[in-house]
Amino acid sequence: MLLRIDSIGEPAYSRPMKNLRELGLKLLDYHGGQGTALYAVGSSWFAGRPVPVELVESAAAELRRYNIRGAKTLAAKLDAAARAAKRAKKR
Repeated sequence: MLLRIDSIGEPAYSRPMKNLRELGLKLLDYHGGQGTALYAVGSSWFAGRPVPVELVESAAAELRRYNIRGAKTLAAKLDAAARAAKRAKKR
C-alpha cells in the first residue's frame, strides 16, 4: 500500500500537498544517510512521490530512536499518516 502525497494525517485524504512536502523536507534534517528510511520517505515526499506505508512506519521507528528535539513529534505525525492510510484502505 502506498501513502499518497496528500494523505498525511487526514483520514479523508484532503490535506494539501504542500504540507507533506514540508514534512518531507523536515525529515531530511534527521536522516543518517541515503540508505535510511527517513531519507527515502523525506526525499520521496519532497519530490511528490508516494511511499509504502511500511517504509513510513520504519521512518517513524527510526525517529523514535533519536534523542533530538522534535524527532518524537515528527514520528507521531508519521504514525498518524500510516494509520490514516490503513483506515482508508479498509473502506
